[in-house]
Amino acid sequence: MPTQKKTLKMIFGLSVLSLVGCSNTVQEQSSGSGAGQAPEVAQVVENHQTESTCPILHSDKWYAWLDKETSEEGQFRLNVSGEITLPNPGFELEWSVGPTDRMRPPGLRLSLIPKSLNQMTIQVLTNVPVKYYMDTPIRQFRHVSIYCGQQQLAQIVDVMLTD
Repeated sequence: MPTQKKTLKMIFGLSVLSLVGCSNTVQEQSSGSGAGQAPEVAQVVENHQTESTCPILHSDKWYAWLDKETSEEGQFRLNVSGEITLPNPGFELEWSVGPTDRMRPPGLRLSLIPKSLNQMTIQVLTNVPVKYYMDTPIRQFRHVSIYCGQQQLAQIVDVMLTD
């Protein structure tokens, strides 16, 4: 009798293993995704990767200055310019302004956000000039830091009013 129980357990275990192996094969074929993931899961993973990584390969030539090119009295314009290198021309660039710190003079954090256009593009390194303008009552910044995701691209110190 104990031998029959062992045999039955072994047959049951092997049948479960074979069913599990077959079910994974069926899922891979029906999902339409080569990696065995459902399309929704693959899309979520892809979106998470683009949000957490920065596609900017190189940045250079960063400058920042303040001028009086505004129509309002007591307001100044912060000008930031630089150049970035992207892996292809299929990106749209957006800026996001973070808070200033409480130091005197304050520091400012800007975020450059490249968003993929999800279209076919040629795979060629692309140098893109970037510019940002902001009206502000602040006449001097201790620093202006430019970030892409968690990566600091540049920190420009002693940004002052030019005439």
